[in-house]
Amino acid sequence: MGTAVPGGGGGGMPSIPVMQLQLRNSTHGSINLWQNLEPVRQSGVLANMSPREVTLQEAMFELVTSEASYYKSMELLESHFLRNPILVNTLNQSEMHFIFSNIEDVMKASERFLIDLENRVEKSVKILDVCDLVDYHAKKHFHVFVTYVSNQNYQEQAYRRILKTVLSAMS
Repeated sequence: MGTAVPGGGGGGMPSIPVMQLQLRNSTHGSINLWQNLEPVRQSGVLANMSPREVTLQEAMFELVTSEASYYKSMELLESHFLRNPILVNTLNQSEMHFIFSNIEDVMKASERFLIDLENRVEKSVKILDVCDLVDYHAKKHFHVFVTYVSNQNYQEQAYRRILKTVLSAMS
């Protein structure tokens, strides 16, 4: 039995999203401010909001877009380096382990967080809250990021060792 994600929706029929973000699959280089999104502008909700409320919406939306950007960076790392056959065949198993550590676990945690954030934002033009999602994911999945950061020293050492080997082989 799985743990319920806050705001993850209950049983019954799935609701139709108010806004379709799909930030994980977006090919757009930049993401608008919340207040400039077409569904927000068309809803008229801005007319009834104070500047502070708009700023709060922008802050919550920034969290979502920042996580989307992080996730896309992780996808690039995976597709261009971790799954690169030339690199995989060049580095030994230990080097691959040190350099890429638990990157797949980090990607999965980031994707779960992003999916929950997207689902929350898509429920309503006005974002009600994201703090409960941050709290939930920090408690359930933060250990993955701690492991990743703890391994950064080993990653740096392995990277320098490999670079030194390559440079000396080229001279």
